[in-house]
Amino acid sequence: MFRLTFFDTSIIKGLAICAMLWHHLFYEHPEYGNTVFQLALLCKVCVSLFLMLSGYGLTMQYNKVVNPVNAIRGGENSSFHTKTPY
Repeated sequence: MFRLTFFDTSIIKGLAICAMLWHHLFYEHPEYGNTVFQLALLCKVCVSLFLMLSGYGLTMQYNKVVNPVNAIRGGENSSFHTKTPY
């Protein structure tokens, strides 16, 4: 399974910030040329990137805290069951 590292997500977030700046600086200024204007329209993808990375990070953090398999089996990291001393 492919997983993004913290470093990978930081790079993608940096690119998304640059895209957001480009979009906000050049979106309403077609006088800079058609290429700059079209790229500014395309840079709206920054919101989707932030949303995807936020969800991914929350999911990875949640999976570290509560492992569903251990929770069902009553494992060490279970927050749902308490072990009974038999």
